[in-house]
Amino acid sequence: MYKHLLDDDGLEEFEPPGKFKEYDIVPFFIKNGGTILVINLTLLLILLLTLGLKRIEFLKQNKILRYIKVAFKWTIVARTFLENGIPLSLAVFLQLRIMRFDNLYLAFCSGLCIAAAVLLFGMLAFLIQILVKRDNKRLALPLIRRIFGTLYEGVILENSTGAKYYHILILVRGILFVGILVLLQSSPVIQIVWTIFSNVFLIYYMFKCVVLEDSKLNIIARIKEILILVGEICLLLLSAKASSEDYYNIIGWIMVGALCSAIGI
Repeated sequence: MYKHLLDDDGLEEFEPPGKFKEYDIVPFFIKNGGTILVINLTLLLILLLTLGLKRIEFLKQNKILRYIKVAFKWTIVARTFLENGIPLSLAVFLQLRIMRFDNLYLAFCSGLCIAAAVLLFGMLAFLIQILVKRDNKRLALPLIRRIFGTLYEGVILENSTGAKYYHILILVRGILFVGILVLLQSSPVIQIVWTIFSNVFLIYYMFKCVVLEDSKLNIIARIKEILILVGEICLLLLSAKASSEDYYNIIGWIMVGALCSAIGI
């Protein structure tokens, strides 16, 4: 179907934003997010099948089904979603720009994009609801941690009531970032300002609410975000008009140094 689309229509009218075109990324959902969607839906179907089998009387105490239920509800399902949420949202936003149903391949892509958007925001709302309904003391209980612990893994809950949202906030920041990256391609300054704002908020949140169980990782995570913020501020400064070429060279090298240091650390 993809080959048929190329033969008939070409790709000119379906070109992605310039940032993605440089790296030969196509905007079609099946190419970018089809596998991710299938993986997440398959895990949910396995969970639903397991829950259905456990309703059968002689299978209620089955150890294998019990293990699968505990592992999938919600550790494996939630962890997979947290890891795949950002690339899945990128695939959704790229497809949203060219939502069409006048071609079989485009119809598949658009339909799967809608399904992925429902999964993305439905799962996100569901996981947030889990954390909102349970206080930190309850989340720290061994049985609760066994079921939902992947949502706040590596975070010390005793320090702040807001600490449990750390991984969710990282995911939300990533989703919003790829959203403005795709949909606001003509407004680079707005993109930069938004990334600066989100990083400032995240740094404040990390210092105010979040302490990671690994003290070294705690220091590394904070320094990394500060270095990224420095790089983003330099990027904003580069968008200003200056008569001196030295201005751009100095700011540019500071930006490269800050971002490379963030990767290095």
